[in-house]
Amino acid sequence: MNLSVGTANWDRTYGINKMNEISRKKITNLYKKMLELKIFDIDTAFAYGSSHTILSELGSLDLLQITTKIPSEWVDNLDSIPQKLQYELERLKLGSFETILFHDSCSIINCSRNRLNSVMQEILNKKICKRIGVSVYSPKEIGLTLNSSDLFSEFQFPINPLNQAFKEYFQEFGNPKNFKLVARSVFLQGLLTMPDILYPKFFLDSQECQNWKFFLRVNNIKPEIACIKFVSNLEFVDKIVVGVNSSSQLENIANVLSSKEKCTLNFSNLKSNNNQVIDPREWKYD
Repeated sequence: MNLSVGTANWDRTYGINKMNEISRKKITNLYKKMLELKIFDIDTAFAYGSSHTILSELGSLDLLQITTKIPSEWVDNLDSIPQKLQYELERLKLGSFETILFHDSCSIINCSRNRLNSVMQEILNKKICKRIGVSVYSPKEIGLTLNSSDLFSEFQFPINPLNQAFKEYFQEFGNPKNFKLVARSVFLQGLLTMPDILYPKFFLDSQECQNWKFFLRVNNIKPEIACIKFVSNLEFVDKIVVGVNSSSQLENIANVLSSKEKCTLNFSNLKSNNNQVIDPREWKYD
């Protein structure tokens, strides 16, 4: 299972813990640690502030396998997408992206299938990227997306000890078309790893919070390690995207992933269908 470093918190706040922002100086150190650990996968997006610019300032990116995401608003003018992506490749001095994802499946569901296929085929023919995929939020979006095009080969989705919807989906239906499957939001945008004294009220008052705290206490395990062990135990996952705020945190995660120790933890009692907790788009702050 490969590890990818997310850039959503590069020089900007992201997720629920506003302390997760990572400065440009720390990003430079993080990049050095990535290369030291032989982690060459980066997950970014045009919507992630200045992350593309920061990448361009790190030096040669030849060793990296970069995934980026097409903003929803670009889909309004599909025909312009290849040119915009080509321009970004030149700006980053890259030969090609590893993967291009549509950032929101809802933006393409109503597109003309022929027109979408034509644009995607152009991107692939010009070798702008090796694969095209979609970032989804729920299992039902996979079927809707596949109705839009037959050229998708990768899906990125949220999965963590509380949100196990995609675990159930792939265990029931498998992956017959051999899509590349990438896990994100493994820390639930930082909610599961933040100090419990900082929990927001919507989580603190929930049964999910009580279950999570009990699980960590009984198993004497740090939340970050528990989240990584949960996802690393899923055989259908090819890659994990993590956002980190220090080089040491990245090294700890890499060590857990590389461990040969079999995970015996039982996460089944943590599963939740409460979108007000497991879906950050539904979070309500007092």
